[in-house]
Amino acid sequence: MRKAFAIVLSFTLLLASLFEMENLTRFPYLIHHFLEHKEKTSEFSAFEFFTLHYGDQEASHDQEEHEEHEDLPFKPHDCTSSQIAFLNAPLLESASTQSYSVSYSNFYQSTYSIDFASSVWQPPKMILSPQPF
Repeated sequence: MRKAFAIVLSFTLLLASLFEMENLTRFPYLIHHFLEHKEKTSEFSAFEFFTLHYGDQEASHDQEEHEEHEDLPFKPHDCTSSQIAFLNAPLLESASTQSYSVSYSNFYQSTYSIDFASSVWQPPKMILSPQPF
């Protein structure tokens, strides 16, 4: 079950990276439109359908049935754009003429204590255990 879910999820991510996911919602209309052509001509194949709508004959066929072809997948007729505006704000100058001085010391004051270091860092001591009788 996990393997099947991973395969379906991977396939979905692959499709999403190749084209807009909105086109997946248009596939039922593609099947419906294919069946309409199939009713008109009984020997109409899927290859002829794709050649007619996505191949060499696309321009001439779209002129005949332009309204019906707007909902087919991979035929979007939208224009998406985004504009970014940058405004240069005027610099505000300070009206005050007061000057401020900050004093600080450059001298290093150590927080290191020798008493602490001498109590912690000592050489190991030998502990003698009592001898058994």
